[in-house]
Amino acid sequence: MKSLEQSFAGETKGRNRVDFLTDGKIILEIKAKRIVGREDYFQMKRYLISSNKKLGNLVNFQQKYIAAKRILNADVPLNHL
Repeated sequence: MKSLEQSFAGETKGRNRVDFLTDGKIILEIKAKRIVGREDYFQMKRYLISSNKKLGNLVNFQQKYIAAKRILNADVPLNHL
């Protein structure tokens, strides 16, 4: 796990820990839950913003078929990948 910087003032230090940072560019967050919800999406957005990364993949292994969601940080230019 890699710890990221705080994403907002007053946030607990060490709260932002990504599962994997691939090639220093793509955040990979692994879940094993029945349903990936909004809180998981917002968690990934927080990770992308605090690390200044463009792309994150949220993968859920609990469902019958592996479901991956690509999440982009609109504040980072495309050539930043």
